[in-house]
Formats: sequence, C-alpha cells, structure tokens
Amino acid sequence: MVSQTFVLVSLIGLLLPAGFASGRRLMDGMSNGSGCPKTHPLVGVEKELTTIFHEVSGTLKVVDDCTVDVTNFKYDGLGPAVFWYGASSKEGLEEPSAINFGELPEGESHNGTSLSLRLPGGASWDDSSVLSVWCVLFAIDFGSANLKD
Repeated sequence: MVSQTFVLVSLIGLLLPAGFASGRRLMDGMSNGSGCPKTHPLVGVEKELTTIFHEVSGTLKVVDDCTVDVTNFKYDGLGPAVFWYGASSKEGLEEPSAINFGELPEGESHNGTSLSLRLPGGASWDDSSVLSVWCVLFAIDFGSANLKD
C-alpha cells in the first residue's frame, strides 16, 4: 500500500516548475561577503514584504549584485511547498522561469529571523526584482516586495 505522504510528495514534484531541482535550499552557502560586485542599480534598495497570508513580513535589502538580506522575517510555517521565489514581475512568479531562492520547510516558523538569499548563477536583479514567499502547490503569494517600486 502506497502511503498518502508519498503520493502527496509525488504530486508536489509533478507541480514544481521546470528547473526546480537546480534551486538552492534556504541558507545553503548564502552569505554576505560573497565577492559579488555592487554595480546593479538596486544595490542598497530596501523594501518591506507585504503581508498577504501566513503572517509573512520582513525587510529585504539588496546588498550586492548577488545577495539580498532579509531581516525581521516572520512566517507561521504552516503553508505547504513554500519557497522564496523571484521574477521580473508579480505575474512572472507563476511562470516556469521564476527563480527559486530556496525552500521554507513546512512547519518551520520564523519570528524575527535574519537570513541572506543569493541569486542562482546567471541570474540578475533584472530577472528577480519581485521577491515572494510563494506557495508552489497552490500558486499563491504569501507576501512579496517589488524592489523596483
């Protein structure tokens, strides 16, 4: 008998966008002092995450051409299949080309956490000017910020 958990995980795998496997898990090798230049016009920009669902809030600051710091991050941890996603527009978060910055494991809550997210190789802030705490399973934005606004 196949367990319900296995079936759910298999279904989630079918729903993930193309290129998901190359995404990074939250905090894996993601740190400031990355050696990235500070040439992009968004470097230094600071924005607040909007709160839409699951108590998501926090402040994003573009540190360099590869890194964004998240401070005072809050999230109740109750959403399934939730990731940090980036795109050039809010509509782009639903596209297979959305950039996966890392997973927020189910059940792991945050209450004032500080962390750093790093752009995957070849991507730029032009590709990821909108950052979101995104539920892949239901294609729902739990909270986001547009770095260009």
